[in-house]
Amino acid sequence: MFAAQAALRAAALFALAPLGEASAADWLQFGYDAQHSGNNPEERVITRDNVAQLTLFHAIDLLSPPEETLAAPVYLARVPTPAGLRNFAFVLAEAGSLYAIDVATGAIAWSHVQPPPEDFFHVTQSSPAIDPNRQFVYAYQLDGKVHKFAVGDGTEIVDAGWPEIVTLKPQWEHVASALAIATAANGRSYLYAVTDGYYGDGGDYQGHVTAIDLASGEQKVFNSLCSDITTHFIENGEPGVTACNSTMSGIWGRPGAVYDAGTDRVLVATSNGWFDANIGGYDWGDSVLALAPDGSGGGFGLPLDSFSPDNYDELRQSDLDFGAASPAIVPAPAGSAYRHLGVQMGKDGLLHLLNLDDMSGTGTPGMIGGDLQTLTIATTIPTNPIPQSATWIDAGDGSTWLYVPTVADGLAALEVEIGDGGLPSLAVRWTLHGTISTPVVANNIVFWSGHALDPRTGNAIADGMPNCCYWGGPIVVDGRVIVTGGYNQVWIYGIDAVFANGFD
Repeated sequence: MFAAQAALRAAALFALAPLGEASAADWLQFGYDAQHSGNNPEERVITRDNVAQLTLFHAIDLLSPPEETLAAPVYLARVPTPAGLRNFAFVLAEAGSLYAIDVATGAIAWSHVQPPPEDFFHVTQSSPAIDPNRQFVYAYQLDGKVHKFAVGDGTEIVDAGWPEIVTLKPQWEHVASALAIATAANGRSYLYAVTDGYYGDGGDYQGHVTAIDLASGEQKVFNSLCSDITTHFIENGEPGVTACNSTMSGIWGRPGAVYDAGTDRVLVATSNGWFDANIGGYDWGDSVLALAPDGSGGGFGLPLDSFSPDNYDELRQSDLDFGAASPAIVPAPAGSAYRHLGVQMGKDGLLHLLNLDDMSGTGTPGMIGGDLQTLTIATTIPTNPIPQSATWIDAGDGSTWLYVPTVADGLAALEVEIGDGGLPSLAVRWTLHGTISTPVVANNIVFWSGHALDPRTGNAIADGMPNCCYWGGPIVVDGRVIVTGGYNQVWIYGIDAVFANGFD
């Protein structure tokens, strides 16, 4: 039905008189904000009363060559262009091709199409990110570099700093995670890119974080293996200087680096690789690491803080990928003895509730255990990465909720409870089974796996909703639901009466 109505609905829009300026909001990076909460609190157009009326307005085929579009899009409203103000969705396809799509018309306003990748595996699933100043969009393009483009016309910025190197081994090191941007407590904004290995875990790769100061172009590197070396490694380099003998640790949760404003730290989760930091080494496989916003650690090859589960060696040997998802920031409700909470979940189906002020409980990075709670969510080992969690605060009672995609291709809703002495814990309130998809929350509605759900009960408000075919999830912003997935395709949904630019 959606496809049959698309052309008629789109044509009807052009006959509508402007309805006044739309409720403009931006979705600047994966998961909406620097915490990657997956929650857009500014959405007002799509409501519980009209969500069932969402209609497909545009089914967009991107330019050749055919590329999968698995990464979530980003969105910028009221972009100044040579044709006037426009609302753009920015989509990055697997070869690193970047597209700016006018959401009102479905037209591709500008693009940077890259040549086909060398093979099926050497691709990217990274989402682009938009500068806080709303002037530039950044994207990874398979050449080991992040590129910078003007949002209005796609002009690439090439100067002494840009494009910025994020890996010197793009043939081995994969950029699967989204680019992320955070503005730290010092007022400076940083872009983060993380690396892992390609499918099959082969070759000379080491996961690392590259943090780029957007004002100066200066960058810092933190390696999850051989962390005492703070530069990008090269292939066949000198071990201990320009190369690392350890391999196979990667950072590849969907959002990549996660910024926690409460602690003014950046968090990443690693998968695979050796862990020996508890005995004085510099390898941090299967751990959560906390860094300063500029990407630096605490000196001497150490992060500022870390958490490593008791079963880290079992995870490595069984390829259970502790960092298959990125850390989730969980707002602490009133009465909590710990003000800054996070959750990490891997492919073993165990969820770890962490005190982000001291993740191991010892005040020292490199220690084992120390989480506030370990909770089993699911036990089925997946064949795909785990999508990212989303959070929601109920304005009615102030309760905090976390929506966790489980390794059994389902969704679990957990509420933060406060026990004796203010000890927080997570309690499962409801679960559903569906397909692999990242949930997002907008205007007190959970969008997941083709459903619009009540956040407290999991009951369907509407079914047949826009659904992503894989990890990325939809974005819900400014009265639109924008979805990527499959080969060369982007879908834009809206509500008839409110789907209009509101300016010309």
